[in-house]
Amino acid sequence: GRPPTDQQQQVVMKKRFRTKFTQEQKDKMFNFAEKVGWKFQKQEESLVQQFCQEIGVKRRVLKVWMHNNKHNLAKKQLQDEHTTANHLPTP
Repeated sequence: GRPPTDQQQQVVMKKRFRTKFTQEQKDKMFNFAEKVGWKFQKQEESLVQQFCQEIGVKRRVLKVWMHNNKHNLAKKQLQDEHTTANHLPTP
């Protein structure tokens, strides 16, 4: 093909970097989100900062991840608990 024009190169350069999480980071973020109720509280700010430092993500990245995953993961967790409760053997 043809080499990209200046305008096309500018568009490519503006594309946002996509954060890739390790499975360990995702597991830890999920557990943390469950612990704090999928939202940040002012009184927990130091806890949030410490957690972000531990797993190596910025606070804003964690906040966006929690927002993006709240409905999928929190609902899945509730479904799993509900399903497990319905499938317990009867004595």
